[in-house]
Amino acid sequence: GISYDRAKALFGVYAKAQTLFNLPSALFIVPVTVAIVPAIAAAAARRDRRQAGALMTSALRLNNLLAMPVAFGMSVTAYTLYGLLYGQSSAEGPVILSILAVASYFVCLQLVTTSILQAWGLERAALVTVPLGGLVKVAASWHLVGRIGILGAPVGTLLCYGVIAGANLLLIRRRLPGSVDLLGVTLRPGLCTFVMMGAAWGINGLLPRLLPGLSASRWGLLLAWDHRMGLGRRLWDLRVCLRCREKTGLEISAKWQKDEKMVELIDKISLFL
Repeated sequence: GISYDRAKALFGVYAKAQTLFNLPSALFIVPVTVAIVPAIAAAAARRDRRQAGALMTSALRLNNLLAMPVAFGMSVTAYTLYGLLYGQSSAEGPVILSILAVASYFVCLQLVTTSILQAWGLERAALVTVPLGGLVKVAASWHLVGRIGILGAPVGTLLCYGVIAGANLLLIRRRLPGSVDLLGVTLRPGLCTFVMMGAAWGINGLLPRLLPGLSASRWGLLLAWDHRMGLGRRLWDLRVCLRCREKTGLEISAKWQKDEKMVELIDKISLFL
C-alpha cells in the first residue's frame, strides 16, 4: 500500500489531468449533440431516412474532424502540455494525461452516438450501454489500480467509454442499417490524425534541439493557435461561399457542395457557442 499523503498527492495529479480530459467534449461536442437531436428527430418523424442518414453522417464526421486531432494530439504532446500548465510536479501526471486524452475521443463519440439513438427514439438503449461501461470502469479500476497504481484509473476510464461508444455504434449499425458509412466518416480523419500525431511528436522533440532558447511547449502553443485559426478560416470561407451562392445563384465546385450539410450543422452549432 501507499501512505495517505501519497494517495492524496496522486489524486491531485489525476484531478489535474481530468481538467484537460473534459475539454474536448465540453468545447466541441456538447453543442453538436444539442443541435443534432431535434434535426434527426424531425427527419425520423417524416420517415426521411436519407435526410436523417445525412445528418448522422455529418455529425459523426464533424466529431471525428474535431475530437480526433484534439484527443490524440493531446496524448502525443502530454509531457509538454502537462509541464507547461503544471510544471514538472509529478512523473505520473503526463502518463495519466496521455491515457485520458485518448479516452476523451471515446467520450465525444459516446455523446454523439447516444444523441443519435435518442433522436431515433432508442433512448432506452443508453440505459443498457452506459451501465455496461460503468461496470467495466469499476471492474478495471479495481483490478488495475492494485497492480499498476494510479495509472489503472485512466485505463479504466478508457475502457469504460470505449465500451459505451462501441456498443452504441453496434446498435446504430444493427437498428439503423445503411444509415451511416462508419468506415467513410472515420478513415480519412483517422489517417490525417495519424499524420498529425507524427508531426507533433517530431516537432515536440526536434524544436528544443534546434532552438534551445525556446521551449517546445511555447512552440506547440503557437502552432496549435495557427492550426485553429486555419480551420476557423476554412469554415468561415465555406459558410460565406454557400450563403453567396444562395443569394446569387452561382454554382460552386462539387467538393464545396458535399460540405453543405456539414455547414448547415455548423450554423446550428454556432447558436450555442
